[in-house]
Amino acid sequence: MTANTDELFCILLALEGERLLLPRQALVEAVAWVELLPMPGAPVWYLGTLAWQGQTLPVVSFEAVLGRDVPTLTGRTRIALLRAVGDRIPGRLLGVVVQGFPQTLRVTRESLKPDEAALPPERGPVLSRVRMVNEAAVIPDLESLEAMVADETVSR
Repeated sequence: MTANTDELFCILLALEGERLLLPRQALVEAVAWVELLPMPGAPVWYLGTLAWQGQTLPVVSFEAVLGRDVPTLTGRTRIALLRAVGDRIPGRLLGVVVQGFPQTLRVTRESLKPDEAALPPERGPVLSRVRMVNEAAVIPDLESLEAMVADETVSR
């Protein structure tokens, strides 16, 4: 049996007014929202840290990283724990606040196209904006996001 290299299992993470598209392997777990330990002096997008399985993990709002407001917390708010690409974040895990549970999907070359109508972000760790049939999503630059978090974490 041969593997189809033209398809990738991904996850969609719902943000407020946006969706993030990531490879399935990036997600470790989605946990219920809990109060975070604040990080004094951190930028608004760095929401604080989460105690999880004996580790202290940084948690961010991707909306706020893009210059928008931090989303309102609801009963559907979760923290998606993502594997770090690099090694600058202790524990090599990063939390991103999401609205609801991650959705798994299969992406193929035919189903994923650049979103030519979307404006490029003025700032923030975004590799691309894409369309999948009737769905628009952002592919985040996790390496840049991790660098931003690491820089803020070591400066505290």
